[in-house]
Amino acid sequence: MADIHVWEETPVNCKVSLAGFGAKPTCTFKFFKADGAAAGEAKATIAGGSGSCSWPAPKVEGDDLSMKMTWKAEINGAPKPGYEGDIFVWAKQVKITCEEDGAGKPMPRTDLTLQHNKKNLQRSTDEQGVFVFDLMAPGDVSIECKSPYVLKSVDKPKGKERKLQVEKRFKVKIIFPTPDGEGKHKQWVNLDADAAKPEQGAKIKIRFAPETKGFGKTGDKIYVKAEFHAENSDRTADAGGHAKGTVLEEEKTLDAKGEAEWELVLGQAGGDSVIITAGGTPAKTDAKVTIVNWRKLYYELLAAESMSAKLPAKMLPSGVSGRDFSDVMTGWFRPRLAKAFIQFECIKSHVWKLTNAPAGTIFDNAYFGDATAGKKYVIGDHTSSLVPSGPVTFDASPDSRTVQIKLVDGYYDSDDPAATLGVSMTTATLEYDIPAGAYAFAKRMLDGSDAVVSVWWEAEVDPVAHPAHPGVNAGAARLEWGQADWIEFKTYKKLKLKLPTGVGEPGSFVGPLSATHCPISFRFEIFWAGGVNGSASGGRQTLVFSRPPKPTACTICHELGHSMGMAVMDPATAAPFGNKPPRGLPYPPVVAAGDVYVGKGHTGTHCAFSVADKTLASFGGASGSCILFGSGGDEADPARDQFCPTCQKYIKARKLTDIRSGFKTRADDEC
Repeated sequence: MADIHVWEETPVNCKVSLAGFGAKPTCTFKFFKADGAAAGEAKATIAGGSGSCSWPAPKVEGDDLSMKMTWKAEINGAPKPGYEGDIFVWAKQVKITCEEDGAGKPMPRTDLTLQHNKKNLQRSTDEQGVFVFDLMAPGDVSIECKSPYVLKSVDKPKGKERKLQVEKRFKVKIIFPTPDGEGKHKQWVNLDADAAKPEQGAKIKIRFAPETKGFGKTGDKIYVKAEFHAENSDRTADAGGHAKGTVLEEEKTLDAKGEAEWELVLGQAGGDSVIITAGGTPAKTDAKVTIVNWRKLYYELLAAESMSAKLPAKMLPSGVSGRDFSDVMTGWFRPRLAKAFIQFECIKSHVWKLTNAPAGTIFDNAYFGDATAGKKYVIGDHTSSLVPSGPVTFDASPDSRTVQIKLVDGYYDSDDPAATLGVSMTTATLEYDIPAGAYAFAKRMLDGSDAVVSVWWEAEVDPVAHPAHPGVNAGAARLEWGQADWIEFKTYKKLKLKLPTGVGEPGSFVGPLSATHCPISFRFEIFWAGGVNGSASGGRQTLVFSRPPKPTACTICHELGHSMGMAVMDPATAAPFGNKPPRGLPYPPVVAAGDVYVGKGHTGTHCAFSVADKTLASFGGASGSCILFGSGGDEADPARDQFCPTCQKYIKARKLTDIRSGFKTRADDEC
């Protein structure tokens, strides 16, 4: 039978089935104390095939909060096995008295947690250290003390009156780090440790003290706990560091200043976190902060004076005034980098005069179809590493976490091999449109040599039909070399082809076919140039600043990705490119099984996340959504919108104390 729980001096209701005991059975319930002594009996009321009774429970005897009894049913004058059960009789109150452990003094206002009737109830003792609890239902009560009170022992833990020996300890606060509004602290793990800036460094010294000044003394214990998040990076832990999911619990003691310190190695991975809790009791519930690893990177800007209007004056985070990217640009790249736990900020800027530009880099606006007056600063492969002369230039000794960004109006490289082209002319001059995707410059962007390799022409005339034609010589149509200056570079998208008009020159008889004129086939071999959005090498970036702001911001993230050793690919298979992975991570899979690739119409290693067909020999016409895809357009909202999950994982795991040297050959623990 089920146990019966009742208050003292209230009815005990018992009931049994009398089926099978005859037409007029008799039933008597007998009640016994825990020692077997008889406590009373009651004749059953017979109705509906059952026998039931209501018997008054006695008052609980002794000191305990409850006492156990039993009942048995006698049917037709004889006990019946199985027709019996236990009764638990409960007092209605428990008196709790709290005393100072070892001193016998009352502990007023002691905070208690009472577990009763499936509830956790918060209560406190009065000024005499007493609390009388009225039970909500028949059942036991367990008692714990809340911080800063510690329960040392209980006299009569099952009694109606319980005396608790209590020790009052101080509550603990965390002096450093101080949590923000979300209970978090940013630790800049890639910055150098600095005693004056404890928020810097991959090790952190957490400082604790009593919440109330004057509480606690030298040697008093505090209790601390560190829980490293189970989803932290797979990066190999630094010396003294801790793998994801690690839980540490320690006891610290107050020093002569009334403080305690705990040094933890946080590691280098961005986004890794650890929850710190502390208290004056082992429950460690007084104070809490979540420490999150962040990395801070910097950029130094070098811009021509013609770009100043697009670089608003600002107070830089370094505390100096300067110029920085527009809010539209920073508003695009900062939240995307923040997802990899990177803060990228301008440390200084320089504006230089066009008169100090490297030779061969200044062009009239008109050459690029810009009707406004002025000049553009345009570079190629052979001028990309040059910086302006004079007093305004990059810092000669930049911080290892700084990218030096040179802003240009245009950046072009030379296509190889040279293109051979021809056009039939019927006039001495002809404007020739450059093929889509190509650009024209008189000097090759590769090395500054002449872009025009050779020029030749041929008269389009039948020497048999027109033997005396000026386009015929020695019985054959004239085929002769021309001069490079027969090609005039009008704009970067248009050439002007010019035939000389002197006596006997092709321009003197060019025209529709007749006895004295004929079309001229003008042929030439030329190196076109291809446009580049930017590049990154040796701690410097070159950035085309004439593009729309968001695509330009995307290129900033893209090139910063390269500076951070992305995309990761084994140098043995990506030569001459490739980068080691962060310490402890494998090389990610390459296309088509994965996303990482080298070449395929782009220069270096990149990411093909979301490319529809990863088996293509070239990704020149493809579109990828990862910022590290190898090319991007000038759309208002870039298709390369985020770092993909794989690239983000590797960037977060990357050690970013140095982004100026490559990740191909550096030591594993520096990757």
